Amino acid sequence: MKLVKKFLLGLTAVALAAALVSCDGLLNKPIGGVTEAQEEDDDVAVDGAVNGEMITGQASNAKINVTNNEDKILREVNPLLTKHYGSRAKIVQEEIDETKAKGMMGYAFNVTKKTDEDTKAVTYDLSIVGATMYKGVPCTYISVFRNISKLNDSNLGATKAHVYKAADYEDFLKDTEPCECEIVALPVANSKATKNLEHYAYDEEAKTFTVCINVTAEENGSYTIEYYNPKDVLKENGSWISSLALKKVTDIDKYTIPASVTGYTKKTQAGLGVYANVYGNQSLKGSWRLSGIKGEAEVAEFED
Repeated sequence: MKLVKKFLLGLTAVALAAALVSCDGLLNKPIGGVTEAQEEDDDVAVDGAVNGEMITGQASNAKINVTNNEDKILREVNPLLTKHYGSRAKIVQEEIDETKAKGMMGYAFNVTKKTDEDTKAVTYDLSIVGATMYKGVPCTYISVFRNISKLNDSNLGATKAHVYKAADYEDFLKDTEPCECEIVALPVANSKATKNLEHYAYDEEAKTFTVCINVTAEENGSYTIEYYNPKDVLKENGSWISSLALKKVTDIDKYTIPASVTGYTKKTQAGLGVYANVYGNQSLKGSWRLSGIKGEAEVAEFED
């Protein structure tokens, strides 16, 4: 898959990634929790329904069907109640328009809430992997957000001065005060992004775009993001194949968020959820199926 040059013209890799995630929105109420560790896709058990303004349903079948009549981008992140080590996600965007992009769909992982002992100020860390189609061409990115305090701010509060490439993360560490920042782990313009989204399915007749992504927390504190060909990992009913069968799939591309960026020194449970960006004056319709959720059902204390 070759990324459209017109899409990238005049934009740096970092600026492009920031543009795709810059928006207004909020972290909504949790959408429900996995009642037990699930290593198989079928019959994923979740408690409760999605409580977001745009995203509805359950983790095993969340949906969006929204028209944004404003010029600004609308964003929504909905975390599960449970902490996790990772998950598989099938993301389907419907009513694709080959002449433009309507929005970004993806999911959030490594969502953690932090409270300062002295000031009681609450901040969040989270990572986002997203995908969309722009003029008939699939695009993806991965970004890590740190010390986010106002989740309804443009780009989650990370200013242009605090948007870093993963390789330049040491610049962030040199700041005298913790800042709200974005670490661009995989920019849209990166050649890896082009390779990764060779693994997608676009139904030209149905106008649907499907991606299958797996996120895993590793023993050394890093995260592995895997892109699969939907034709290799989805059953006829659209659910994922079993974990045992998944291990036999070889047509796969991987990207690693290193421990130096995650801040972990060991495998750590954190929040997981789904997210969407609806671009200005556009409609976004699609669905998520989270499954194979790894980790114990430990309740994460998210604010309403």
